[in-house]
Amino acid sequence: KKITNSFSFLFGDYSVLQVIEELKKIEEEKIRLHLLRIWIDKNYSINDVDLVVDYAIETLISNADKNTINAAILNDFAKPLPYIRSKQKFYYLLAKFDTLKQSALEFGPTIDYVKFQLNLFRGEINFEIDVAVNRLYEVLYFIDDIQNLSLNTDSLAVLYASIKKNEVVLGSEIDFIEHVKNNLDLKIQKLINSTAHHFDVLGETIKLISISDYEYGLQIAEKLNTRVRRERAIFEVFVGYLENPIENIDLGIVDK
Repeated sequence: KKITNSFSFLFGDYSVLQVIEELKKIEEEKIRLHLLRIWIDKNYSINDVDLVVDYAIETLISNADKNTINAAILNDFAKPLPYIRSKQKFYYLLAKFDTLKQSALEFGPTIDYVKFQLNLFRGEINFEIDVAVNRLYEVLYFIDDIQNLSLNTDSLAVLYASIKKNEVVLGSEIDFIEHVKNNLDLKIQKLINSTAHHFDVLGETIKLISISDYEYGLQIAEKLNTRVRRERAIFEVFVGYLENPIENIDLGIVDK
């Protein structure tokens, strides 16, 4: 009953400090961490979200011997970083996240590690573009070392989607964007040539790309080798596109 009552802060009109106080009442740390992931996912762009992120990190590392500090949970906790407008607050959290990079790399999963690094990039680009671009290159070099073709391709798709969203800010890095897309094209073609089961190997890739470039997603979908697979792939295009915030969705595209 105590745990059930504590769920109310997920949906009620609580201040950030009240949320933290409610979380402190939960003795079971795994439940507390799970609720932190849910709350941050719902409230990643609100004022003072950095306080909850800081509390989440401290909760995670306070019992590091019991908690697996993997890329999935760090990626969830890093989701608000692109929305933190205070340089001081941002770099305070960034320093904490960067100290946990090795743990994220060690425990994976790989895709979540890429997403985690890109959340840090999207925060850094608000303050220091050159430093943010350096992180992009680190991510690209990391992806280049991934031997599994499907995982390599999906990781490139995540990278492409992130830089496509920030294309205006990265205007001077157009060569980097083109390099990633050309590399992605090559990997996609390799996957198409490697099997007749095109949707099985490219469905997730198409969805990831379509979050920020649905036209590119449609182009890839049309390359699949049967009508049924192409239709399923086109559906994934819209699944990916609809992951965008509602205010950024063009309903005219969906109607097409």
